[in-house]
Amino acid sequence: MKSTEVADKYAEALYEIGKEEGRLDEFVEELDALTEIVTSNETFLHFLTHPLVPDGDKVRLIDRVFGSDLSGDIRNFLRVLVSRDREGYIDLIKERFHKLRREKEDILEVEVKVPAGFSREGLAEKIEERLEERTGRTIQVTSLTEEEGLIGGAKLSIGDKVIDGSVKGQLEDLREFVLEGGNDGRD
Repeated sequence: MKSTEVADKYAEALYEIGKEEGRLDEFVEELDALTEIVTSNETFLHFLTHPLVPDGDKVRLIDRVFGSDLSGDIRNFLRVLVSRDREGYIDLIKERFHKLRREKEDILEVEVKVPAGFSREGLAEKIEERLEERTGRTIQVTSLTEEEGLIGGAKLSIGDKVIDGSVKGQLEDLREFVLEGGNDGRD
């Protein structure tokens, strides 16, 4: 099992460098893309984490695969992970980096699900704007996906909380209300 304490140390170091250089957004994009590539290719991940593969070969592969697509800071970060046998932590480091950033910058991440065929143009920005007005916090829509079975509206997931503003969700609430005898506590 991987230690979150180890991942936290690397995430904290990366966060501090990004903040100091004013490049946190760039680091987030690169770290997300890097993690997606590494974790989605089982062979690549196995090669990077195999204890018998020399560090030099791992670094050459990283340079060949990512080349100039990664900033020098992120490439150096990967080299440090390889030299300390922590390359298998990349996904956990990414998660902890995002968590740390949310905490330090008071960012609320929101996942949005909309019906199939729903126009998504400008939707993330509108949701961020409305939620920021209501909460007074910085909002970041992290995903905007379609969900089969939704009828109009949207579902928002904020941490463990789900706000179901879909027509389907409202119909289900109405159904429960009617089945309970239509008593909502009002006289």
